[in-house]
Amino acid sequence: RFYRARYAGRTFFSKGLDYLKRRKLLKFDKLDVGKEYLLFLPNKQNSYRQIIISPNYVNNAQIVEELANSLPERYTLVVKDHPHVYRGAIDYRMIQVVKKNLNCKYIDPYKYLTEDIIAGAKAVVVVASTSIMEALVQLKPVLAFGERPELVNVDPPIVRKVDSVSQLSQYFAEITEASPEV
Repeated sequence: RFYRARYAGRTFFSKGLDYLKRRKLLKFDKLDVGKEYLLFLPNKQNSYRQIIISPNYVNNAQIVEELANSLPERYTLVVKDHPHVYRGAIDYRMIQVVKKNLNCKYIDPYKYLTEDIIAGAKAVVVVASTSIMEALVQLKPVLAFGERPELVNVDPPIVRKVDSVSQLSQYFAEITEASPEV
């Protein structure tokens, strides 16, 4: 049985309005296979894990904006949303920010397997997400907003904890110039 998200105030009218918004705003981009990209795997909107572990980084739209502004020129930011977007957990503000930035792509979470997208990425960006483990299995560098999971304690640090958006340019330069020694 699949998990079914329930949201307060769900009436026939609001479900219909939500369906129309999804039809208009959930337009997915195709992934350019030959292009270099960094992958952002956001949590679903209002995720308890994100709120508790990384309270300063609960606004996915702001994170996408900062990532897009800090990217090296030849890179694209690929955003693979949480699969619960099809069940109503849609962060419309984040989608609008992705769509307005030319160096960002918003891909369908069901069309592309996370493992395949991680394999092609130069690095993975997460906020209090278990997706960090999938990236580490493939030995990909990870930028983790907020608290670094205690389980991930490697040396040299393939996981970089982002405490401030001012660190992003430095971290992107480190990651894109050379692959970290694992």
